[in-house]
Amino acid sequence: MYYDGKNIPFEDKSFDCVFFSEVLEHVFYPDDVLSEVHRVLKDDGALMLTTPFVWDEHEIPYDYCRYTSFGIKHLLEKNGFTISEFSKTGHFIEVISQLIILYIRHLLYTRNKYLNLIINFLFIAPFTILGVLFSAVLPRKRSIYFNNFVIAHKYRVSENSSRK
Repeated sequence: MYYDGKNIPFEDKSFDCVFFSEVLEHVFYPDDVLSEVHRVLKDDGALMLTTPFVWDEHEIPYDYCRYTSFGIKHLLEKNGFTISEFSKTGHFIEVISQLIILYIRHLLYTRNKYLNLIINFLFIAPFTILGVLFSAVLPRKRSIYFNNFVIAHKYRVSENSSRK
């Protein structure tokens, strides 16, 4: 079976659970995909979803968006899901540390794996260590974070009809 980008090639209510990790940012029409996920989930089926919030562009040119915690909640709820668990991975200091390391990597890495080992030791390792130390002692502010992690459930039939 082949997914054509519009229709998931399975019958209605085929699955108890759908796992969707780091995919939604690559989907230009997320409502269409989420409505298909909703269709193939059984009543009260679960959707486990992760989406990045802070990360560099990747899978270029098919990296379309980043979702805030409010944006992903809104998107899921308007497409027939109730959120049972929600969390943010990482926090301010971890993200800043990782972005600095990513910047150094983009700036200095070569095609030579041995030179890259030296770059890791001299430039990246110190920022990694500082990031771990700062992360341990500074407050964990979560206004900047890596990912949204969500477990949502398809509305039950009676629950869905009462929401209309």
